Amino acid sequence: MVLDLPEEKGTYCIVFRLNSFSFTTRGRKRFSLKEGLYVYVGSAFGTGGLRGRILRHLKKDKPKHWHFDFITTHPSFEPLEIWLFEEQKVECKVASLIGETAEPVNGFGSTDCSCPSHL
Repeated sequence: MVLDLPEEKGTYCIVFRLNSFSFTTRGRKRFSLKEGLYVYVGSAFGTGGLRGRILRHLKKDKPKHWHFDFITTHPSFEPLEIWLFEEQKVECKVASLIGETAEPVNGFGSTDCSCPSHL
């Protein structure tokens, strides 16, 4: 995947394929994911902006800090597309819209908001 990512801050979506697997996060939350296509919605308003955050997600060798790190370090993780919303804080809105047409993974990636899921 060739990436030309902006340094601006914003919201992003990573569309990916994954084989079935289960894992437990550092906070002891357990997730079981089925084989299929997924969309993860995140935001990058800190240091490094969109480029820094997305490149970190795509690294295989890293400490597992966020829920999504448990997925991105799995051998079957295959990123397919990246959608960007530069300079827009729309993470929860986008996650909600995607959740209307796809089955959300409850409690995933939404520990700092009231959304049911960001996956």
